[in-house]
Amino acid sequence: MAFSVKDESSDAAVRKLAKLKNMSLTETIHGRRRTAAAAQSPCPSG
Repeated sequence: MAFSVKDESSDAAVRKLAKLKNMSLTETIHGRRRTAAAAQSPCPSG
């Protein structure tokens, strides 16, 4: 999924938090870490 943080200060804060938590930007913004099992399971429909 592509997204952008348009506010420069918010972008810097998200990047700093992601680095501190050793998470990707997507994981940081969505507030969760994907497990290997979750990454392999199909997305629920509807």
